[in-house]
Amino acid sequence: MRSSTGEHYPALDHIRGLAAFMVFTWHFLHESPEGPVPYGIVPALPIFSLLDEGHTGVSLFMALSGYLFAKLLDGKQIR
Repeated sequence: MRSSTGEHYPALDHIRGLAAFMVFTWHFLHESPEGPVPYGIVPALPIFSLLDEGHTGVSLFMALSGYLFAKLLDGKQIR
C-alpha cells in the first residue's frame, strides 16, 4: 500500500495479510453450516494455533492502522 508521501512498506502489507488470514480462518473454523466448531479443536502445534487467533488478527490490524495514520500525520496539524 502506498501512502500520499510515496513511501511504501512491503513488510506492513505482509502483516496486514497475516492479520486478515487470522480473522478469516477464525470465522471459517467457528461458523460452519453444522454450527460453531468447539474451542480447543485446533491442534496444539504452534503453527496451527494461529488458526484460532482471530482476536489477535484484529489487534494487529488496529495497531497497524494506528501506526499508518500517525506516520501519515507526522508533523502536521489536525484541523
